[in-house]
Amino acid sequence: MGAKMISATKMIRIKTPFDFILWKKGRAIAIDAKSISTKSFSRSSITPHQLKDLLAVEATGSPAGYLVYFSTLDKVIFYAASKLKSIDQRGGGLKPECGLDCGSIRLVDLSKIIDQSSEPQALPPTHQFQSPE
Repeated sequence: MGAKMISATKMIRIKTPFDFILWKKGRAIAIDAKSISTKSFSRSSITPHQLKDLLAVEATGSPAGYLVYFSTLDKVIFYAASKLKSIDQRGGGLKPECGLDCGSIRLVDLSKIIDQSSEPQALPPTHQFQSPE
């Protein structure tokens, strides 16, 4: 969720496609950040509208997914949108070893995400990201 200022003193919550668009090694990365205290990432933690938008970005060849901090393990794991879609359809959860280990909270290595992805394509002209409400 994001926020929108509607007056000088009032803010409302709005839906956003994802939390961050990062740039590394000349490539864009679309990420939604999550933090959990369990040892697996559950299906219930997936936000449907964000998954839809992350899948659209991933379809262009750019990396897109959830960057999950497992606080009990001090691990930061990247799950590609397509991997998240598989648990969204079958249920269950993902253990850290099912994703891409990007380090710890002290040192997150985004190069690993870029290195494992394919070359980007143009975004399909028919896709529109979820607009703020």
